[in-house]
Amino acid sequence: MDAKENALNKPYKSKPLIECAIAEYLDTDMKDSVLSFVEYLRENKLPPTWASSNSWKISFKGKGVCYVKISTERWHIQPIGHFGDNNLTFVTNDLLKEIVWSCVKICNACNGRYIGKKRPCNFGVDRTIFGKDFNNVCHYLIIKNPNDDMLGFVKMWIETKKNEILGNLVKLL
Repeated sequence: MDAKENALNKPYKSKPLIECAIAEYLDTDMKDSVLSFVEYLRENKLPPTWASSNSWKISFKGKGVCYVKISTERWHIQPIGHFGDNNLTFVTNDLLKEIVWSCVKICNACNGRYIGKKRPCNFGVDRTIFGKDFNNVCHYLIIKNPNDDMLGFVKMWIETKKNEILGNLVKLL
């Protein structure tokens, strides 16, 4: 195990900025991509806040939008919430459908470990997303080491999620 991997397994003594983890764990190409994404988040009032070891939560008006996770030579975005055709109405072309399909996470059978200590894992579920059937789906999307097309999708999804949050807030008033 190298020093970076060992450091990842140890809890931080403080809550580091996401930029610190990016600088420490990612190579130059990934750094540029993630830093650009973090800049986009900050410009759109979605500042990353420390969530847990190597994980930052992205929220808008107090509502969770996604997590960004950084580890040795990789990063991913995990949107909060379940996905289906209804909340991905902006996906109107085949390229975006392919992106969504490539990010569906299949259950790895965590053996029923508890999630949040309150409910057991229900293992994967069968889902149809944009007419394509998936068996044993765990968390619906995890966007690993996103390329420019995937980041474009994430930004569209974030804008949709922000509008949904604003709409929900208006309904509450």
